[in-house]
Amino acid sequence: YTNDTQIKISPWDFRFIFGEIESAPTEERPRVLVKALGEVRMSPQHAKKLAEVLAITIHGYEASIGEIPQPKDR
Repeated sequence: YTNDTQIKISPWDFRFIFGEIESAPTEERPRVLVKALGEVRMSPQHAKKLAEVLAITIHGYEASIGEIPQPKDR
């Protein structure tokens, strides 16, 4: 399970760093704590195809199950 994804890019690859949020920010610690779980690296071409397939898959999911709600920005 992951609920945090960071993406880093270079001319040669895309890095997807997956993590799980461990705790929300507090007044004493104004940053979210995230436990890193794993990393996937792929070529820009592979990342572009993944984005295409993911968009098609999400569209199909929403067409059959319903719209995926997004949280409101703060």
